[in-house]
Amino acid sequence: MKLSRRGFVKFSAGSAAGLGLSQLSLKVLSDITVPMTEMITPPKGPESFSNTFCQLCPGGCGVKVRKIGSRVVRVQGNPNNPVNRTGLCPIGVSAPQYLYHPERLRFPMKREGQSWTRISWEQGLQEISSQLGTLMERRESGRVLALSHPLTGTMKSITEDLMRALGSNNLVELSGPSDGLDLAVRLMQGVDERPAYDLSESQYILSIGCEVLEGWNSPVWSMRGFSGLRGRRPRGRLTYAGPRESVTASKSDSWIRLRPGSEAAFALGIAYVLISERLYDFDFVATRCFGFEDWRTEGGELVSGFRRTVLERYPLNRASELTGVSPEVILRVAREFGSMRPALALAPPIDSVTPNSILGALCIHSLNALVGSIDRKGGVLLQYPDPLEARDEFVDREVPDVLADFKERVHIGEDPLQTLELALQNQESGPPPALLLLETDPLFDAYDSEALRSGLEQIPLVVSLSSFLNNTSQLANYILPTSTFLESWVEQSAPYGVPFSYQGLAEPALEPIGETRSCGDILLSLEQVLGLPVAGEDYGSLVRGRMIELYNLRRGAVAGTVFDQLWHQLMEESGWWAPTYESSDELVEQMMNRGGWWDSFYSYEDWSRCLRTPSGKFQFNVEELAALQDPASP
Repeated sequence: MKLSRRGFVKFSAGSAAGLGLSQLSLKVLSDITVPMTEMITPPKGPESFSNTFCQLCPGGCGVKVRKIGSRVVRVQGNPNNPVNRTGLCPIGVSAPQYLYHPERLRFPMKREGQSWTRISWEQGLQEISSQLGTLMERRESGRVLALSHPLTGTMKSITEDLMRALGSNNLVELSGPSDGLDLAVRLMQGVDERPAYDLSESQYILSIGCEVLEGWNSPVWSMRGFSGLRGRRPRGRLTYAGPRESVTASKSDSWIRLRPGSEAAFALGIAYVLISERLYDFDFVATRCFGFEDWRTEGGELVSGFRRTVLERYPLNRASELTGVSPEVILRVAREFGSMRPALALAPPIDSVTPNSILGALCIHSLNALVGSIDRKGGVLLQYPDPLEARDEFVDREVPDVLADFKERVHIGEDPLQTLELALQNQESGPPPALLLLETDPLFDAYDSEALRSGLEQIPLVVSLSSFLNNTSQLANYILPTSTFLESWVEQSAPYGVPFSYQGLAEPALEPIGETRSCGDILLSLEQVLGLPVAGEDYGSLVRGRMIELYNLRRGAVAGTVFDQLWHQLMEESGWWAPTYESSDELVEQMMNRGGWWDSFYSYEDWSRCLRTPSGKFQFNVEELAALQDPASP
């Protein structure tokens, strides 16, 4: 209802008259409103600031926490953090609401029938460890299942130690479907490092179904990259090709409506123009690629190369027929992509619902190779691995036993949750004897929530470590309340899509609310009650101890301003390393005060690092691309 000026005057006069007639004094009215005022007024006290890292999404943005007394009143981006600087998404800004939400769990609970009973930590840990101990005695603990969000660093080590002690490797990290280029980089470049994207230095971005501006990778980092693309002169271009008018499509310079599932055909239509009009990078393709031209096997058999296959089977009229896009539009986009360099092609996540999503990712990444955007500014880079967990060779990931029958799905990067749903439905030996839920809610993200719920309800022991009574924790036998990232130690590695090495460290910004504990401390306590060897006294000491190892690397710098970043890069490129710390303790203290440690230096065109296939070159001839030889394939 809208209130006019005249109506407001009448309402005010009537209210005053009513107040007078009721003989209610202003003092009494004031006494009534005091409790409501106290509820929304923060406690008084000194103003203070501390740094931590948002854990509400995988972006891992650095945040600066403002407190009045002991109460958090605001969070904003940490200007020293190289991922987000001062930027923060709406979810990160809402962290105080998450912290003080009235429905947060504040003490351990045990299910008794259809109701919950408050219990002590000692009772909860003893009863859970007793049941796990019984499973160990019966040699059934090897089938215990743990579900978590993606884990890194100390938290991953603690979780793996517990599962290893139980004799189980069934730790499933519910990370969502893999980025399409993640799989393509592994297959076509032979590396295990995650791809990173130099959006801000690119001149032309061709997004084929990739939602760059909708929570892709680290959202704020992607926004900063997009801002760099737009803010440069000449202004960079973004072309989006996809079936729906998404946020990314609406913000792009050109939106091309694709038929669903035709990403591979569209990419091959672009490749046809690049090859036929000789718009590709001749030098890179000739010296750094294999399988572009025809070649002979050891037995002398002639194999058609990528060039011949594309030119013979995917001319513009064929690509237009498969995608629903006119030949003129494909031609225009291809010419823009081939002439406005550096150019970058992005692929959508692997989707098992769309059969050609894997083929599409490979075809899209082949466009990056054609224009020479591999390990070059403005192209597809490789994220430097965690310096404390560096891996130099391609690692064949161990598949959890519970997913063993779906090993191929795991290796091609399909959504682990969807694979788990299928695995639970096909368990011939029955459901797992116990399930540990580590701050995750699989029922919320499930494709078929009813089928997954039915499978989880068959598990005898379900323990949920959670801050809220979410969809999945409602099925648990025990709920152990976890602290938020504002109340616990946090270590943060570089998020997905960022090229540099980064290690963040933050101590709790305030004391835990109620009886909550950090997830790491809960697992350590459970290991102690089970009588297992424990790596340290508490989670905080383990996190600090791990960061001390950075001192021995003799490189990198404590996170700082943009000027600090440029100065550090200049010094490192000149062969100098001038740290601001003289001991490992000083390093740890500076990391906590400023937000973390990082190494901004990136060595472009390091072919020994980014091309580790058997031929030492970019592979056009991966097995998955053999489908292109089939005329019936898109």
